[in-house]
Amino acid sequence: MWVAGEPVHGDQSFDIRSPYDGALVATTSWATAGQVEAAVRAADDVRDEAAALPIYLRAEALLATSRAIADRAEELARLITAENG
Repeated sequence: MWVAGEPVHGDQSFDIRSPYDGALVATTSWATAGQVEAAVRAADDVRDEAAALPIYLRAEALLATSRAIADRAEELARLITAENG
């Protein structure tokens, strides 16, 4: 998980297993209530700043995100398939 640009780890981890064959796909952690609150606060703290950005900068950020997803499409497809069986 990431909160305010920093990686955070919950107190309790869990395995993500393929429903197809039970293979381990990943291990991750549950967010604590405090981490959820911190994430909401961090988002709220930057809301006005983000809203004030010119539309072209917001569009550039979305385009960069779209390109990053497209660049890793095969990897993401394999991961989603493994998670969902």
